[in-house]
Amino acid sequence: MSIFSTIFHTIKNWFAPNKASKTAGALAEQPEAEKPSSQSLLAKADDDVVSFLRKHPDQLPPGVTLPPEPRIQFSFVRKSPKAPPKDDGSDIRFDLADDEPPPRLADEVRRRAGSPPANGDEAKRHRSACRTLGISFSSELMRYVNERFAGQAPAVYRAAHLSRQAYSAIISDDDHRISRGTALALVCALHLAENDAEAMLQKAGYALSDALLADVIYRCCLRYGVWDLDVVNKLLEKYQCRTLP
Repeated sequence: MSIFSTIFHTIKNWFAPNKASKTAGALAEQPEAEKPSSQSLLAKADDDVVSFLRKHPDQLPPGVTLPPEPRIQFSFVRKSPKAPPKDDGSDIRFDLADDEPPPRLADEVRRRAGSPPANGDEAKRHRSACRTLGISFSSELMRYVNERFAGQAPAVYRAAHLSRQAYSAIISDDDHRISRGTALALVCALHLAENDAEAMLQKAGYALSDALLADVIYRCCLRYGVWDLDVVNKLLEKYQCRTLP
């Protein structure tokens, strides 16, 4: 028995390294999870802008046309034991008994779409801004640069299309007044989320408003992480808005 055991362990140890190397090679060949591209994120932001303009057609710039709105098809079917209705998810279908009246379309669409989300984002942004009200824009800017960019300020002011002198003037004086475009450019360069971006803008004395189409575009871009100024400016130009510096 000892001889067979020795032979077995010898063969096992001989093939074990090859198996491990094959496993490592297979893992190395697996592709990494693909991150959403800037074009796909821009398309999502553009869809939100289109949805906003459909609800507020008075803000649609002259000469700008919106894509056709997708149509929802409705059909009524009667229950039949021989031919049950096919539910493929493409249409909204109503299964009715012989003596059952058809429901109201508006009620059924509202029920299936679900209730609208509670409007608590405004209160959350207000609380977030109040917690950091005593911190200046320049101090908050330096904190984000140190935390997110390891203190590499050139990566931030170059992404914001600012010169080194302009950036130094901002961080050297807490009372330095910056323009709205510069504040928005720095918010994008810092890769801030929507709530953090609006709290940062409040420190500079600005806010995003739904009454301005450009602000709606900024908010949609921040929502999906579209921070590249060149990409943001393309969306602004599409809707005839003033681009960022």
